Amino acid sequence: TRNMISHRSEEYSHILKNVLGGIKYILNTKNDVIIFPSSGTGGLESAISNIFNVGDRVISLSIGHFGDRFFKIAESFGLNVERINHKWGRGVDIDALHKVLEEDKNIKGILVTHNETSTGVISNLCKIGKVLKDYPNVLYIVDGVSSIGAIPINQDEWGIDIVITASQKALMTPPGISLVSVSEKALERSKSSNLPKYYFDFSQALKYQKREFPQNPYTPPISLIYGLEEAVKIIKEEGLENRYRRHKIMRDMIREGIKSIDFSLVATEEDASTTVTAVFVEENRDDKITEDLYRKFGISIGKGQGKFKGKIIRIGHMGNTYYNDIFYFLSSFERVLGISSGKSLQKAQNILSNQEA
Repeated sequence: TRNMISHRSEEYSHILKNVLGGIKYILNTKNDVIIFPSSGTGGLESAISNIFNVGDRVISLSIGHFGDRFFKIAESFGLNVERINHKWGRGVDIDALHKVLEEDKNIKGILVTHNETSTGVISNLCKIGKVLKDYPNVLYIVDGVSSIGAIPINQDEWGIDIVITASQKALMTPPGISLVSVSEKALERSKSSNLPKYYFDFSQALKYQKREFPQNPYTPPISLIYGLEEAVKIIKEEGLENRYRRHKIMRDMIREGIKSIDFSLVATEEDASTTVTAVFVEENRDDKITEDLYRKFGISIGKGQGKFKGKIIRIGHMGNTYYNDIFYFLSSFERVLGISSGKSLQKAQNILSNQEA
């Protein structure tokens, strides 16, 4: 609701500086963070178009629908992309990654989805980073759209060259901003890239952001920048460790509550996301469940995508979501299903009580 200001003003530069510093804090990085006015997909495209050349050999480690999307973006720019598919419901197979890197010395980059919302799965970025330390010429690129701000990440320590995220997930801001954190190694590689870019040009964005009073090269969504500045304040006030702990507790409350009423979960215990839980439902029952939850209780959840279309529902629990929201969801879910046992609520309460003890 704040008034619009000029994006060339010192006032805006101060706000932009706060936002960029806050994202660095969340990512545990000293790298440059670039802001683009777009959804997360625009940020993914920027990562491809700025650092590769036509025909470059790239490996896409796909663990679901959005991993497949990253593959398609790279393919559309003329890269020589190999997709290593993993079983939906599991994270990246570290042994498979090590094998492909040993067999092919021409690989220029690895594409990884940190948190796959189509399956409710996290990949272990730290373990992947340890493998890639032995391959310094391979750029490590991470889709962190649905993880950053809710799931631990240490970009510099884990050797990640590019992390892409967006405003609308755990960063608690309406959609329209992508954020791309870029290592010095990736920026150096970008100098020789021959792929087309204009609006998503790293060098042009950094030229403006590194001014005495930081700016964007083109008109930014000022109202969203306001929101992101406030979101960063909220995250700092809560503290990253407290925030990560809250998301784990909410994940466990949902998972144990759902299992107590005889539903199966897509993700294994080891790989389960702390921001979204995918649940198997009877074939094509997803429509009725999602519609009833929204119409009767004002709750919006997702349906299956790709090979899971019509087979699962997806429950988001990230960002500005708290324990009472989990209780409300489970209560509403039971009522939609015609269950009156309260088992899921009791199970979730037990989880929360044990954590708070």
